[in-house]
Amino acid sequence: MAILIIGKTGFIGSYYYKYSQIKEKKFFTSSKNKKYYNLNLIKFNKNKLINFIKEKKIKKVVVLSSISKPEDCFRNKKNSYAINVKGTKNLINLLIKHGVYFIFFSTEYIFDGTKGYYTEKSKAIPSLYYGKQKLIIEDYIKLKSYKNFAIFRLSKTYGFKINDGTLFTNILKNQKKRRILKVADDQYFAPVFIKDVIKIIDFFLEKKITGTYNISGDYYKSRFQLVKRFLKCLPKKYKNMVLIKKDKLDNFTFKEKYPKNTILINNKIKKIAGIKFTSIINSFKIILNEQKKS
Repeated sequence: MAILIIGKTGFIGSYYYKYSQIKEKKFFTSSKNKKYYNLNLIKFNKNKLINFIKEKKIKKVVVLSSISKPEDCFRNKKNSYAINVKGTKNLINLLIKHGVYFIFFSTEYIFDGTKGYYTEKSKAIPSLYYGKQKLIIEDYIKLKSYKNFAIFRLSKTYGFKINDGTLFTNILKNQKKRRILKVADDQYFAPVFIKDVIKIIDFFLEKKITGTYNISGDYYKSRFQLVKRFLKCLPKKYKNMVLIKKDKLDNFTFKEKYPKNTILINNKIKKIAGIKFTSIINSFKIILNEQKKS
């Protein structure tokens, strides 16, 4: 039996390709890189994918492919809806029809951020168009008479590669340019380290665990407090290269107002997977060690 990862070239897919420890054979899709099986959720070729699944004996699928930047979803509603909703529905229908276990990646943005500290039982009321698209798929899956799936509601995820475009590595990338960085002090979340996400994916694929789960770290603070904590861990020669200044989240968003508190409670995933999440300080050490190699 084999595993299909839909979305090789995205942030999570590219890390998973390199760092997954699961032993089962894995295949990856990409709509951009011809080296991998081409899967375009807009120009969806159902028969081609069915034949591929049968030929490779694929029994498990991870659905990562989507337009995941909220501002891109809002700017191009038609295109993002075609991929994130229509194309994904077609894919889900195919997987269910052929009895394939799958993991669907949702988002913390299915919540409007007015309360925070959301559990899996909290009522989802998205304010962002991107969150609305993800919730449509969540509801669509749950309405099916099919139980062989897991839904991951993913918190803001950060990596350790300097060019991965995530929260802390972006600071290192620009550290040689002395600058004042404006950071929102009224946006709260519980970021999760990419290595922990990979461990959870591997565990779920091996055990074929089902249900809906919040995937978030243990440490939750404002964006400003998180960045401040990271800067304290930098070597002395870098500490004065980036200065931070408090600002308000609404000053960074114009088309849509982002949720201000999307802290997810991760008790359920810790109980099921027995995972000990990487501490924020240890993740910073990994990021800084990676910088030394580059």
